[in-house]
Amino acid sequence: MPNYSHITQIGHLTRDPEQTFTPAGLAITKFAIATNNGYGEKKDVCYVGITLFGKSAEAAAKYLSKGSAVLVDGRLSMSSWEDKNTGQKRTKHEIIGNSWHFVGERKAGEDREPVCDDEMPF
Repeated sequence: MPNYSHITQIGHLTRDPEQTFTPAGLAITKFAIATNNGYGEKKDVCYVGITLFGKSAEAAAKYLSKGSAVLVDGRLSMSSWEDKNTGQKRTKHEIIGNSWHFVGERKAGEDREPVCDDEMPF
């Protein structure tokens, strides 16, 4: 049976995007979004890390900021490491984004251009 991973999340950025580049010049942009579920006393907030590559990473770093509402399409990924202080094994899920799109109303002065990425590194 083939395997398939696909996830779509809509939320607001919890911080400004952070962009780096590989030695080969490929852009990598990371940020996190908060997604609200439920309402009132049953409200739950889920924080999800997002990593983008290539042109979509460059566009995200240019056009997104803390509070921006976005839809992210991608695949779920899990990383693990050993905590330096406690020695305990830690894990984290994040979305490796294929694409992102603005959602909701524009902020004052917000510039929006279409985002497309044909340069996924995998």
